[in-house]
Amino acid sequence: MKKIFAILTTIILLTNINYSVKANSKTEKNAIKQKYTIELDTFYDESNNLYGYKDQFGNVIIKPKFSHCENFNEGLALVKSNDKCGYINTKGKLVIGYKFDDARNFYNGIALVKKNNKWAFINKEGKNITRFEFDDAKDFNKYCAIVQKDNKWALINKKGKNLTGYKFDYIRQSSDNRMYVGANSKVGLIDEKGNIILQCKYDDIEDSKDNCIAFKKEDKWGYVNKQGIRITSQIYDDVNPFRGGLARVRENDKYGYIDEFGKQVIDCQFDYSENFTNDYAIAMMNSKYGYIDKKGKKITEFIFDGASEFNSDYAIVRKNGKYGYIDKKGKNITGFVFDEASVFNSNYAIVKINDKYSLLNAKGENITTLDADSVYNVRHHDEFDGYSIAEKNSKHALINPQGKNITGYKYDDIEYALEDVFAVKVLGEWGFVDKTGKMIIEPEYDEYTPFKDGKAIVKIGGKKGILYKNGKVDWKDTETYEKVVINPVDESDKSESFKKFKEQLFKAISQKDKEFITNHIDDSIVVRLYGSGRYFIDEKDDCVEHFLDSDTKNFRWYEWEAIMNNIKLGGVEGKESKGFNFPFLYDKEQEGKVLIKEKVDIYQKPDINAEVINQLSNESVKCLYFIVYNQDKKWIKVQLPSGDRGYVTSDNILCFDDYEIKFKLINGVWKITRINEPLHWGNRIKHEVECPY
Repeated sequence: MKKIFAILTTIILLTNINYSVKANSKTEKNAIKQKYTIELDTFYDESNNLYGYKDQFGNVIIKPKFSHCENFNEGLALVKSNDKCGYINTKGKLVIGYKFDDARNFYNGIALVKKNNKWAFINKEGKNITRFEFDDAKDFNKYCAIVQKDNKWALINKKGKNLTGYKFDYIRQSSDNRMYVGANSKVGLIDEKGNIILQCKYDDIEDSKDNCIAFKKEDKWGYVNKQGIRITSQIYDDVNPFRGGLARVRENDKYGYIDEFGKQVIDCQFDYSENFTNDYAIAMMNSKYGYIDKKGKKITEFIFDGASEFNSDYAIVRKNGKYGYIDKKGKNITGFVFDEASVFNSNYAIVKINDKYSLLNAKGENITTLDADSVYNVRHHDEFDGYSIAEKNSKHALINPQGKNITGYKYDDIEYALEDVFAVKVLGEWGFVDKTGKMIIEPEYDEYTPFKDGKAIVKIGGKKGILYKNGKVDWKDTETYEKVVINPVDESDKSESFKKFKEQLFKAISQKDKEFITNHIDDSIVVRLYGSGRYFIDEKDDCVEHFLDSDTKNFRWYEWEAIMNNIKLGGVEGKESKGFNFPFLYDKEQEGKVLIKEKVDIYQKPDINAEVINQLSNESVKCLYFIVYNQDKKWIKVQLPSGDRGYVTSDNILCFDDYEIKFKLINGVWKITRINEPLHWGNRIKHEVECPY
């Protein structure tokens, strides 16, 4: 087993964007004129229970008419109608008809299709490459496909020719042009033409893209070359793929290295070692780490408690709890003085000493000391290798390659948005600064994609469009939804006995009367919990134990106070049995939404002095899942039915997934029969159960 040693890692911001299918509707043509590639994604239409395709702006490009559909691949998409499968192009035209019982996407110009419980391969014209004869099959790679018949596997080429015959218990892809094969509990290796490289006589095989292949037989490993000729003795207890022309091997619990000709170039002498990177490897002797070169020569003594790979010209080492840097000659350029250390970017490394962050140049000299709580590198593209982000008091600043704070600590977050641009967040809204820290687009966007060819996709509430670097937005679509009003009601007031019990329960909670509450919990209570994944409690003793504080063995009274507050909102009669469910929102959950209370102002910004854009009462609105703290208030970002974005303070909303409680009259006694805990358990503020968003 590999030993774990201390390596300091650097936080790296990576952002990926996928540009895929070019389509042909009017909306798409307009976008293409602006040199922005359209992407098509599947969507489900609840009104007719069918699937279609929308672009990234929410425009319907292919109307919903399929019982199932897949994303586009190689210009075609698999669709299903009336229990039959076919393929459409990006215009929505059916180019291969509905004639298959099952099918898969196209890969390398070929797709798997099924009829009468047998699989075959077709090309993009819908013509069969093979007959319907396979019991199972895998997609084509660049050269061949794996197929099964009568519980045996074979390899076929793109003309459908069987290259091996059905003689293997399994075939598993290793690389583009080599496959593992199994027969009679032994492993072999074949190439993409079906030629045998290694017969099925080994216990295990480790293939790699290099010239050498490792094999195992009778608990010992050896190597053959890609022609299957043995190049080492079968003497190793463990082997590894080749890296930089050498492979790490273990013999008699010691590590060494061989070259691609099987020659032992570094004897097995180390207690542990790593693969070579940048011509150097970390090795360990007598529980201490050091570095060696490809000839086995020591670059350093074995004196370190922890070590990292060389990044550029330097590596991080640790001794007696402190970090330092060495160069490729093994010279320590800093001494062991740092509490934290990061790898060098093109300009500097970030270090921490005595709770202060500094930037070091390649000579180990301090460029600047930053007044920050944390600092981390930004890496995504060579042009920005050298920028960092510093954080202080939960505010972020951008540090340029010279170590200068070019923005000041004023942003809630900073991300690299590609093309010389950084995204900055202020009160939940994104804007953009250039590489000098200058604001080029003011913050106002809820979401954005990284820039490509000078454009990014942005969203404000339900509006989605293309943003240009000059700040202009070409809005493409606005998502709207139907208005839903849920008025408060308390049907429990109809029952005099429940009204009396409710008063007693509230008194018990206020006086922390554990005995009263326990006596009114039903023996078969169901408690739905979300804290550690969704699960249920269905016994009274387990329920009581759950609500107890582990230290005092008293109830966690703040939970019962939250339950009491939700009962005060009013309840509805239970549909299944005589009783009441609380709050009145019970069973009215609206996914991703919150309920606005009576006569509540909706603000344009999370600011009590901002413009009021609407006033709502008992209306269900979409929550954009972002909390903004401003003016000692907790603000929730919402999207109105019109698509407009607004902000509301958290004390003016109710959540559909807050505490829910069921009561039932059993043998003349009111009992708690069910408690549903809030979906997001960890989001309590000062023991108050608030909206989880």
